[in-house]
Amino acid sequence: MAARIIQLKIYYLSEEWEAFGSLVLATQRFLSRNKQLSAYQKKSNLNFLRIINRLFKFKMKTKYLGRKGLQEQKEKLIIRINETHPLGNKGWLKEQYYYL
Repeated sequence: MAARIIQLKIYYLSEEWEAFGSLVLATQRFLSRNKQLSAYQKKSNLNFLRIINRLFKFKMKTKYLGRKGLQEQKEKLIIRINETHPLGNKGWLKEQYYYL
């Protein structure tokens, strides 16, 4: 699981659209089928996948749309990061949020 998370971070930072999307889907399937992970670990990692996916989509929107309309969505995103529990790699997600 740790290797998948590292790969997702790399794909996110390098903006590899296709590889990122494929790995998110594969990791979601892996988590749903894995019987060795605890419920907490699954929930934490699934929440991470949801948030990083939202960050990725938001990052792509900012390149093509103006910042004016995106500010409200950006504020909702940080609220979601702060209120989601459990959330793996929360510090890294917040760091990436501030780079948007």
